[in-house]
Amino acid sequence: MDSLSDIAYEYFVEFETEKSCPHHFEGDPSILLFFQSWAFSVQFGGQHDLAKIAFHLKQSLKINLSPLLKFADRNVENTFDARELQQSWQSPDELMQCTTQIIYALEHPDGSLSSLLTEEYELLLPRLQDLHKMCTWAVQEKCLIRMSFDTVNV
Repeated sequence: MDSLSDIAYEYFVEFETEKSCPHHFEGDPSILLFFQSWAFSVQFGGQHDLAKIAFHLKQSLKINLSPLLKFADRNVENTFDARELQQSWQSPDELMQCTTQIIYALEHPDGSLSSLLTEEYELLLPRLQDLHKMCTWAVQEKCLIRMSFDTVNV
């Protein structure tokens, strides 16, 4: 593997039910994974544009991003990884509320947020809308939801 371009990501949203969710991502959800990862990095001083967007959502708009940051790597190499994956199950209610607030902020950006939302991130809003539909369904079904990812060499 010579570069990051040799890596692709698979993103998963699972539900703790036998029923199949009627909603899916209408496009590549990688931007959502990148946003979640950079949002997580904010606590360590992440300075990427996606980290700055997350910081603004959290600090200026007071959106609780914690439910969105509850995701895990599916590549389980040890008991810690297995525990992290298992603990990433959550009630969809808070995740739905989080995505609702982020979607609203992205649809009605203030001046600071507007300056950060470049064309490069135009797919973030539709993928959050897709995730929101999944959360809404999970709330209706009264089932837990889990977000996870895996890396794939291409």
